[in-house]
Amino acid sequence: MKKTFSALLFSLALMFTLTPSIAFAQGQQQPQPDQQGTGESQPSELELRIGWLLDFVDGYVIPLIFGLAFVVFIWFVFVYFILGGAEEEQRAKGKQFLLWSLIGFVLMLSLWGIVNLLQNTIGFDNNSKPCLPVFEQDNEDC
Repeated sequence: MKKTFSALLFSLALMFTLTPSIAFAQGQQQPQPDQQGTGESQPSELELRIGWLLDFVDGYVIPLIFGLAFVVFIWFVFVYFILGGAEEEQRAKGKQFLLWSLIGFVLMLSLWGIVNLLQNTIGFDNNSKPCLPVFEQDNEDC
């Protein structure tokens, strides 16, 4: 029974972890060649690598951390309250774990929201660079 439950839990965790990768199967757009007379330049190799790294962290690592935190939360709630529900000491540990994990979830979500709020307020998105201040505005994106 324990082996079956472990296999089921592992299968569910694997399914929830790999499901976002199906949605992100479409690749990122490649940079377009320089248009004549716009003053735009091609991003350097370092800029492309940093952009890819930030997209990877934002698209895969952060959702993976949120997903793992949720799976660990559910697992320990099961261990402390269902398996150890008869023992008062286990329930006390479970209540303490529940409190700190909820505080952790609130902090994770609030910091993620603040970063996204600042990012959208300033006008940054993942596909554009900030516009430089110029006297004549030739670029429609700015």
